[in-house]
Amino acid sequence: MPDDRLGEKVCLAIIGTLSGEEMLAHLAQDGLSKFDMPEWFLAVDALPLTASGKILKRELTEMVKRGELTPRPVHYVEKEAV
Repeated sequence: MPDDRLGEKVCLAIIGTLSGEEMLAHLAQDGLSKFDMPEWFLAVDALPLTASGKILKRELTEMVKRGELTPRPVHYVEKEAV
């Protein structure tokens, strides 16, 4: 995602029906630092792929610019220890 200060920010795109909050909770459970959490989230039915099966990240970016996909902001909130 474009960002005025940093140039761009991470958008996590997945194939599936998980919510952004569920994905952030999963990433935290697996040990991802709160500083490394994505700030944008997108769930899709399919990702654009090359003939060899690699994700076409530029095409995802262009799809967002054309309004075909609309990522939503997500924010990780650390759970308090009990």
